[in-house]
Amino acid sequence: MGLWIKPLIGYVVPKITQTSASLEQADISLLSGRLALKGLKIGNPAGFSEPYVFELGEFSVEFQPKSIFTNKIIVDKVLVKGTQITTELNKLGQTNLLVLNSNVQSTLNPNASKEMTKKEKDEPTTSKSTKSVIIKDLQILDTKLQFSMMGHTGTLTLPNIQEKNIGEKKSLSLKESIQLLVDKLTLEPINEMQKSTQKMLKGALDKISSKINDDKTIKSLSKTLSNIF
Repeated sequence: MGLWIKPLIGYVVPKITQTSASLEQADISLLSGRLALKGLKIGNPAGFSEPYVFELGEFSVEFQPKSIFTNKIIVDKVLVKGTQITTELNKLGQTNLLVLNSNVQSTLNPNASKEMTKKEKDEPTTSKSTKSVIIKDLQILDTKLQFSMMGHTGTLTLPNIQEKNIGEKKSLSLKESIQLLVDKLTLEPINEMQKSTQKMLKGALDKISSKINDDKTIKSLSKTLSNIF
């Protein structure tokens, strides 16, 4: 069953991300309700030097088989494990993660930038999509982020993510479920990188402040100036 998944992924994913994509292994069983992918690599958007932005170790989905023939697809579990994310800036100061996220949004919602009519605004979201999705358990584990900023290169181990019963209170379309997963893998790593950068800058400033306070010359000069004024 997995033989046709590899070329399908190689065709569908680039359509969504507007980048290259490749897959090492795939296994799917519609009867048991399981899709498992290994070695999924998603290429960098145009204008970036690194070959890949995502290298997923393991991606699996467990779903209720009968539900795919109904208007409500029940996904028991989505697991993303062992992902390597490489982020970088292009010449315009854009990060590849944000560009990738923007690519996905423009693909899934091509008319989002167009002005909607009053009728479209008043219509509920579910009227445009007959199928909704419920994800009972979403787990994103063991994610590492490689980054380079201000001459500093580092690797962050990102916090694990686990969310339950997504789409139960607020209806979630199939497109929205894809965008949700992309957001978790792009926007949240950026937030963590910003936190790390802030800590790095604070540490550098603290060292400078400590050096100034310990420097006898600076102290003497400060005392002299205070006496003058």
